[in-house]
Amino acid sequence: MAKLKPIPMPIETVLHSRHMAFASGPLERAIWTIACRFWASGAKLEALDEATACQVAKIQGAHWERLKAPVMAALADILPDLERRYAAAMVTRENVRALGRKNGEKGRQIIWQQRQARLQASDAKR
Repeated sequence: MAKLKPIPMPIETVLHSRHMAFASGPLERAIWTIACRFWASGAKLEALDEATACQVAKIQGAHWERLKAPVMAALADILPDLERRYAAAMVTRENVRALGRKNGEKGRQIIWQQRQARLQASDAKR
């Protein structure tokens, strides 16, 4: 089976967050990094805690201690919405794939019937 293309991340969810309006450089980078990795990993909220966020953002020591509170507050607002959007996109993707399988089967059936009709017509001419 072919590898599916990744679902495009709705960046406006992060970009228009009230936290991003006042985010400084390191804080903004940390939020973007964590949000993008969260989306790419399948948007499962239960797996994200402070230790994981620190690891993903690649911020260590005292710098993380300064950024931890605003980063976690921003993620608490942004990630649930991203999780909901990801679930909706996956449902849409599965519906489209199911429709494609159904239509593919229907098309194969029509081609088979047409082929049988041609074979019967050629047999009748003989």
